[in-house]
This record gives sequence, C-alpha cells and structure tokens, in this order.
Amino acid sequence: ETLETALLGQGVAGEDLVSAQARQRRLGASFDTNVLELGLCSEAEMNELLSVVQRLPPPPESLAKSVSRSSAELFPKALAERYGLAPLGVFEKRLALLVRYPVDLAAIDEISFLLSRPVRLFIGTELQRKRMQNTALGDVE
Repeated sequence: ETLETALLGQGVAGEDLVSAQARQRRLGASFDTNVLELGLCSEAEMNELLSVVQRLPPPPESLAKSVSRSSAELFPKALAERYGLAPLGVFEKRLALLVRYPVDLAAIDEISFLLSRPVRLFIGTELQRKRMQNTALGDVE
C-alpha cells in the first residue's frame, strides 16, 4: 500500500491528491507536507497513515518529548541532514531515529553499520521530523 492509496481509502478525493502531487513538484517538500498544507487531513491522521503504510510506529510520546540537544550527541548532524533523520535518543538500548516517508532501509542499514549501533525506527511527518531535528541539532528553521 502507498500513502496515496491509504489517503484514498480515508476518503480523500483523487483530484485533491493530484493537486498535492502538482504542488509538490512546483514547491518542493514531501508529499505528506503538501497534503497537510492543503488541509486534506490532520497531522495525527497523517502519522497514523504513515505508520500503517511503512509498518513503523510513531515515536512514543515520552520519547518525542525527551528530544534535546543531548540526542544529537548520539548521531552525527551530517548524517541526519543528508538522510532526513531526527535523532530521538536511546530507546530499548537502541538509537531511536525518526524517519521520513518513504523510508530508505538500505541507508538505515548502512548508518547502523557505520555507527556500529543498532537503531530503532519511528515514522513521522516531514514537519514533525524537522521540528525534532531542529530541537536535537539546535538548528533554526
């Protein structure tokens, strides 16, 4: 299942999805961001759909709230920016990362190998990932 088919299943009109895709080509950003900015669903609904489509859970609220600059010490900023990841901290003895849709599992495997550390993946919207990445890495949007 793709995000598009999941949105159709939630009652979003096909022409609205075409508009979101056209907007993405014109303005950039991710497909999920364009869907949210067009008001086709809420961020909570999008997170739920992303979780189903990617078969990854959203981050637990306690983990999401604990993101801080100390999270960045666990993960190189250059890798976070290159692959669009947000370090969340340690969860169940693994490096917790917020990933974007679609998840590049080959890149995640490579990162885990490079860091010699197992990772735990969580899915979120591009906007959520940017907020957490900014918090962890100390960037300003």
